Amino acid sequence: PLGWVLLAVVVVALLVRTIDVLIIVFLAIILAVYLDAVSGFLQRRLAIPRTLGLTAAVALTIGALVGVVFLIAPAVTSQVRDLVANLPSFLTELDQSIDRLFRNIPVLRRGASEGSGPGLLATSLNELVGVLRGAVVPYLKGGIELVIEVVSVFVMALYLARNPSIYVEGLVAIVPPERRRL
Repeated sequence: PLGWVLLAVVVVALLVRTIDVLIIVFLAIILAVYLDAVSGFLQRRLAIPRTLGLTAAVALTIGALVGVVFLIAPAVTSQVRDLVANLPSFLTELDQSIDRLFRNIPVLRRGASEGSGPGLLATSLNELVGVLRGAVVPYLKGGIELVIEVVSVFVMALYLARNPSIYVEGLVAIVPPERRRL
């Protein structure tokens, strides 16, 4: 019993340590299934070779994603412009409202600004900007890791979709012969 418990602990620890890799592989498998389905559909409908069908599936998928971005981008851009244009006045009004609230509540009156210098919100925002400046390197590192993971998922999905039977047969070969049928 102790050996089984230790084995279970080791398996759980291994899964926890490799969860990021497992998620990337899972996403690649999902994308590969999608690409295989689209390329299979194109193969049957247009009677084209598998490689050309996969290439067309990738091109259609990327085209659809780019199309969605072009449809959404103008609305998002205008909303961001409005936000940037109106943000200073919103922040000023919010800062004044917070200061008024602090002045009206006796317990909080000590934290309110006296009219000279920045308000509570401005001070908090300045502190937040200072923290974010110090965190640029981790965000940059995270962004680079995200790009690498997206490219990895895409490449793995292409390999899996190119010839899925190899991977299915390999997975079945790992299973003991008496369980393979299942």
